Amino acid sequence: MTRAAVGAKLIGVTKPRTDAQVSTIEQMFTNRVRAVRQACSETEEFGNGGKPRKRIGYARVSTQGQSLEQQLAVLADAGCAATFGEKVSSTVPSHKREALLKALETAEEGDTLVVAKLDRLGRTQSEVVARLAELSV
Repeated sequence: MTRAAVGAKLIGVTKPRTDAQVSTIEQMFTNRVRAVRQACSETEEFGNGGKPRKRIGYARVSTQGQSLEQQLAVLADAGCAATFGEKVSSTVPSHKREALLKALETAEEGDTLVVAKLDRLGRTQSEVVARLAELSV
């Protein structure tokens, strides 16, 4: 895999909002979806040997009470050929995150890994940076 497309940070709504607040949140969400689409459209269409490149999506939430729906919607809008999502604590090491491993196994050279939130790739900033470096090789 040669690059990772990094997408939108989503906003979780946990209490009732006014119509103006809902409208602002919807606009922010729309802008972030647009940013993911733009990042994805900037990747080349074909990889080595003329084989079409794929977008592989990965989503993660930390607790069973959280929902993957918003992240999966962003990934679908980004045109991901396959998406993998999981509910797993950030304390679980990357090598034990089944959906992340499946996403990385599915991706072939030249494909793009798309995430709705950059922090879904790791628990700490250094882990995320290491993962991005690993994906760029």
